[in-house]
Amino acid sequence: NKDYPRGKIFDVMRPMLGISLPTADGDVWRRKRRTMQPAFNKPRITKLTSSMSEITKRHADTLQDGQRFDCHELMIRVTRDIIVETMLSNQLGTETSTLDAAFAELNRWVARYSFVPFTVPMWLPTPDNIRFKRARATFDRLIVGLIETRQQSGERHNDLLDALLEARDEEGKPMPASELRDEVAGIYFAGHETSANTLTWAFALLAQHPEVFARVREEADRVIGDREPTAEDVIKLEYTGCVVRETLRLYPAGWILGRTATRDTNLRGYPIQKGDFLGICPLVAQRLEENWPDPDRFDPGRFEGDKTNGNRNFTYFPFGAGPHMCIGIHLALVEMQIVLAMFARRANLVVEKPENVRMTSKLTLQVAGGLPVRVEMRRE
Repeated sequence: NKDYPRGKIFDVMRPMLGISLPTADGDVWRRKRRTMQPAFNKPRITKLTSSMSEITKRHADTLQDGQRFDCHELMIRVTRDIIVETMLSNQLGTETSTLDAAFAELNRWVARYSFVPFTVPMWLPTPDNIRFKRARATFDRLIVGLIETRQQSGERHNDLLDALLEARDEEGKPMPASELRDEVAGIYFAGHETSANTLTWAFALLAQHPEVFARVREEADRVIGDREPTAEDVIKLEYTGCVVRETLRLYPAGWILGRTATRDTNLRGYPIQKGDFLGICPLVAQRLEENWPDPDRFDPGRFEGDKTNGNRNFTYFPFGAGPHMCIGIHLALVEMQIVLAMFARRANLVVEKPENVRMTSKLTLQVAGGLPVRVEMRRE
């Protein structure tokens, strides 16, 4: 990993996320990772389970028989509300929609320029840059303002922001204000759009495989019944977890990972020169027939009994691998299991035109044009 840092490939994301954990390299990344790791340990994530369940129930309760909507838009709202609650204790209030609009604009800019083969200087007053700067100013006003309010008040909410405020580096120093802003931006970006995309793909797959949907619903009935799931319940939602992992195999939200070579080397017979850009593509690697029999078939059974998140010697890495594996992997898996189980227990989301479901590879892997669905409420 020392030979292949993120390097300049991630320059396009740094105006939005700063030098945060998803964009940092080397010693800076190592210090940040060690500082932030306690915020994402399993005991702390376990404490957030009730918030995830409560928010999911609130959205699931709005479903009505025959209702039509874009599943992706709903999942964006669900995962947005979860990250705002678990990270910020929902202290944004009515400003949440303002933050949504600002972040959507930042995302559009990054997605647009991620694959442009030249750099567009931020100082250039293009319409895109002007909209980006306004959106970043709005984002910073809301997030930095909330951080400062929390610091000055001394209030504690036992959320992820508290964990970041309490974090100390190896010298016992807290994060500077600028780093706190960047890390909150990184968590907000990584913590809701990627999960929303995965959940959208999962519902598309469940609609096409009624036998899998039936097993998810049966497991939800058996494990959680009519109540909200607890941390202990999530562990028992084993088949639902397999559905999440198989969805991530076929449709990894982080569909390509970029790295830059720091020296001339040879990689399995391929000459690599210093400065070369490399694209590591889970979307391709996780469908290789030599590693996955009948690779395009949706089969959650592949992961039954697998307690290692299916790394399988680097043939499966939707959250990355090695030292840079996503710090929020446990949070994401718990969240997605809860959402799938609670929605399946209540209703079936029927895809209106399954023949139109196809991929679009933007900054993250999405369902092109959204996923129109019709609600079939449970009748028994």
